[in-house]
This record gives sequence, structure tokens and C-alpha cells, in this order.
Amino acid sequence: MKKWIVIFGCLILVWGYGNASAENSSAGFDEANGAAEVQSLSQSMQNDQEIMNMITSLKNDPDFIKALDDPQLMKEINNTDIEALKNNPKFLKLMDNQTVKRIQEKVTEGNKNQ
Repeated sequence: MKKWIVIFGCLILVWGYGNASAENSSAGFDEANGAAEVQSLSQSMQNDQEIMNMITSLKNDPDFIKALDDPQLMKEINNTDIEALKNNPKFLKLMDNQTVKRIQEKVTEGNKNQ
């Protein structure tokens, strides 16, 4: 399950930075803090049973199974290589998944309320 949480942490980071305003995106992504951000997002997701149920529901999704079997993609995820992930078609395809979008919205809403 840890791999799944890390994938979703990266998905949310890429989604957030990809949709950042021009003002925020000019600052860029702080690679040094990327792993800490993924860890924080991961903890937040693990504490939300609804999000965990949505993540678990994707275990049989063919696109996610392929992602876990792709050594290059997993390397980019494990290294929190946001720039590489933003340009990886397989990763971008995961971002188009409707369940992923619901998870992103829920996490984003949760962060706004903190």
C-alpha cells in the first residue's frame, strides 16, 4: 500500500504545481522539499478513510498496475522527480483517471481547511 500512497502524493503534487498560478509557478518546485511534501500528503491521505477506500479501489485498474510495473516511472516517483513526471505520458494518463481527480479534490479541500 505504501507504493500507492507515494504515487498519489506525487500525483497531487504534479496536479497542484501543474495548475499553479503564474505567480506561484514562477517560484518553481523545490526539489529539496519534494520528498517531505509527498510524506506530508501521504500522512494526510492515510488519515482519511474515504481517500484510502478510493486508493484501494484502484488496485485492479490496468493503468495503475502498468505504472507499478514500469521501472522508469517508479524511479521518477520514488525520486519525487516532478519535472520528469510532468512529462511522462503514463503518469499523465493516471492523472486523467476520475477516481484520481476525486482524490485530488478531496486532498486539496482538506488542505484549504487546515
